[in-house]
Amino acid sequence: KAAAGTWQYATKIPNSTLPDNGPTVVSDGDGAMAVWSHYDTATAKYSVVGSRYTKAKQFASPVPIGDADLTDYVIMNDDNLASNGASFWVSWAQSVGASRNVYATHYDIATSKWDALPTVVSDGESITGGSAAIGVDGHGNALVAFEQQGAQNSYLLMFSRFTASSGAWSPPAALSEDMKHYRSPLLSVADNGVSSVVFEGGAREGSGVSPVVGAQVKIFR
Repeated sequence: KAAAGTWQYATKIPNSTLPDNGPTVVSDGDGAMAVWSHYDTATAKYSVVGSRYTKAKQFASPVPIGDADLTDYVIMNDDNLASNGASFWVSWAQSVGASRNVYATHYDIATSKWDALPTVVSDGESITGGSAAIGVDGHGNALVAFEQQGAQNSYLLMFSRFTASSGAWSPPAALSEDMKHYRSPLLSVADNGVSSVVFEGGAREGSGVSPVVGAQVKIFR
């Protein structure tokens, strides 16, 4: 709240319902964004929604930010929302039939608009896992790190990068070795583009996984 050291009483976000995943919330300094997935029991369909917070209007009624034609199961983790003060970026995994892809979309604060449709940032063929983390630097370049199923029940860590100058996402590339079992990436992207990812997993030993926590740092120019 504007008065230092005080909280306002909790109020319901207008027209919101019990979330299936989330919500997660991030501030841009002047306001905030909350995102979550919703399951409609009447239609048995899933959707991804976002609610914008401003000091003047508080939280607004949630609006759909996913593709209305994608209605199967949505998976979100706690690192799926980021802001650089000029935009918000969201990522999630979504099962559609036998496939499961990773999607990303963004909200431009200056125009108060979401992308018309989310972008598939995985390859659209390989089945992705349930964790996708996103970050954005001070120049508007975004990065998504996500799980992808490999051979023999292994899991790769993959990433895709959005370059603001081209307005396009790169093809997904590997962050980890094949035939290992890495999962649950957490991502931090600094204003200058230095990106750190922390993850869990390790080499497979028989039917188990050797417990490991790993980290990588990448600098993009």
